[in-house]
Amino acid sequence: MSPINDSKGEPYSVFGFTGKAIETANYMLQYALDENNPMSETYRKKGEAIIESFMQLKLSPPEGEGINLLTGEPVVAIGRDRVKQVYLRSFGDGLKALLKAVKRERALGIEHSEWLDWARTFADWLLPQQAANGGFPRSWKPGTGEVVNHSPQSSYNAIPFLVLLTELTGDNRYLEAAKRAGDYCWDTTHSKGIFIGGTIDNPNVLDKEAGTLSLEAYLSLFHHTSERKWLDRAMVAGNYAETWMYIWDIPIPTEEDDHDLYWKKGVSNIGLQLISVGHSGADQYMAFDVNEYADLYLNTKDQHYYQVAMILLHNTKAMLALPGREYDLKGPGWQHEHWSMAPVRGVKNMPEWLPWIGTSQLNGIFELEDLDEDLYQKMITK
Repeated sequence: MSPINDSKGEPYSVFGFTGKAIETANYMLQYALDENNPMSETYRKKGEAIIESFMQLKLSPPEGEGINLLTGEPVVAIGRDRVKQVYLRSFGDGLKALLKAVKRERALGIEHSEWLDWARTFADWLLPQQAANGGFPRSWKPGTGEVVNHSPQSSYNAIPFLVLLTELTGDNRYLEAAKRAGDYCWDTTHSKGIFIGGTIDNPNVLDKEAGTLSLEAYLSLFHHTSERKWLDRAMVAGNYAETWMYIWDIPIPTEEDDHDLYWKKGVSNIGLQLISVGHSGADQYMAFDVNEYADLYLNTKDQHYYQVAMILLHNTKAMLALPGREYDLKGPGWQHEHWSMAPVRGVKNMPEWLPWIGTSQLNGIFELEDLDEDLYQKMITK
């Protein structure tokens, strides 16, 4: 749930970017597979219900990125813009998570053809939007499909979703579109070390998430095609993204009252990451990417990527509330985001809790375990 842009204060849930509702459902379904989990049946029912609640949304053209929980009406993730728009990033996030759930459940003998069909309606609407050079628009007017922002630098957002769709359907149209988008991003910006447009609540500028999302995109193409160029490109994206990380401690002034601080005194901020150019906000979003740096390590044997993965696995939990260490939060499992290590240090700029915080932490853990069980065991015990 995210109340970020509803002027009436009504609750709503969005499936991509900061809302991550379908990603939440995906992890509920995964957690439900634990035979020792007494709430397995409850988690499965809730996970399936979350996904099916979003299926009322039309995706061709997309009418929204979420739903108003009181009225059932479509909503957009970000409503502060003069022109309401839906973003490629949101659909890349949400539908990618949905297809991960479909793939895992299929391997267990559970088919969700209706989920797959719903996701495919967006892909079949999206493919004709692809320009001759391989780029996709950044955003559209909800319900009309009219392009609001043509800027194609964030075309990487569609790639993992399209690759998964090929895996699940056998339709290579989606893979070819993903490869063309990957080539476009590389040829125009990424080969120059420029990664643009990851976050939708910042302008279309250099940011960290453009690098992490591109890393994920290139790795998905590498694993599906086994072409070395995609691994090489993933390395460039990963190298860029890690430059947004703090690699030294910035002490909080000792005269501050710890109770008034959101980043507590004495807590290391190594591994905290800046978000975007234009401000000094920082978060722990890259907890999501533990498995991707571990993936780079496994495929390059470069110990540096292992070290980055370890920082992202462990240091991103520095301000996570744990039993007996709740940091003035509601309880274990809660965490703030958007801190500042610049003046005034230790404060946060986002008053609400956003679901992406929890799903990013879970993604880094679950997908590391899925990537390599032995490596997972090694990393969690050090």
